Amino acid sequence: MRPHQNFNTKRHKYKNQPKRNTLPQKNKAFDSTGPFGVKVRGTAQQVFDKYTSLSRDAYTAGERVDSESYSQYAEHYFRELERINILHEEIQKQQAEAAAKAAAQKQAEINSKPSETPQASEATPETSKKNMSSEKKAETSKKSTPKNTVKKNEAKPTSDISEPPVEKA
Repeated sequence: MRPHQNFNTKRHKYKNQPKRNTLPQKNKAFDSTGPFGVKVRGTAQQVFDKYTSLSRDAYTAGERVDSESYSQYAEHYFRELERINILHEEIQKQQAEAAAKAAAQKQAEINSKPSETPQASEATPETSKKNMSSEKKAETSKKSTPKNTVKKNEAKPTSDISEPPVEKA
């Protein structure tokens, strides 16, 4: 290889792809090598519980220094557990807000759709002439009918005392 080609010329396979989700998983396994060669493996909750129990056991055995050491490890994993829970709560809130926003947008789209009946601005000249002529007919029929007269189909008001109908022969 030539001297000026010392740098890495390999192509990066995943260079243009987006970064993966770096959210810590609740069930992620932790490997912990605690004080005095104690090895603990499990989720953050399991490791926290194990170090807490080791701390209690050491305290009951009279080993205050060992107990404090185990409790410091337990505190570390407790903080990890809290951090993971807080991140998951924030993500759940964001997802709930995004779902509510999407539902609101969908509802707004449904509400903003035009109705199926044509409005005055959308009416064609032929339909507007028909509408105008029917409106004029209705207006003229209202004007020509006096208020006190009885229409053909309406029944005449009867008095309180009903009279028997008169039969014609």
